[in-house]
Amino acid sequence: MSKFKLMNANFEESLNLSDDSLISFMENDTNNRGIYNGKNKIGITIIAIIMFGFNFFISMIVQIGIEGKLGESTLSQPNINFLPMWVPIGLFIVWLVIWLLLKKTIIIV
Repeated sequence: MSKFKLMNANFEESLNLSDDSLISFMENDTNNRGIYNGKNKIGITIIAIIMFGFNFFISMIVQIGIEGKLGESTLSQPNINFLPMWVPIGLFIVWLVIWLLLKKTIIIV
């Protein structure tokens, strides 16, 4: 029984992909959408802010719950906070650095 190879085209066969009508349709369809071609940058920014805000909110609720400010609980207070405030802030900084590096790479190219 032979192994199935996903990528088994040579260079000449791969050049035929640019002439394929399905590939051309998908490329044109993607380029016409605002979220992919950079026309809707404010929408992507708002979605990113909402996502990071939600992560920060969850971390804040966990911190308040561990400190006991939410009132009496039937559970005992935990000794370890598995979601400290520096986790969403650190992830935001990592995301920002990656975004800036990609932005710089796109501008250079």
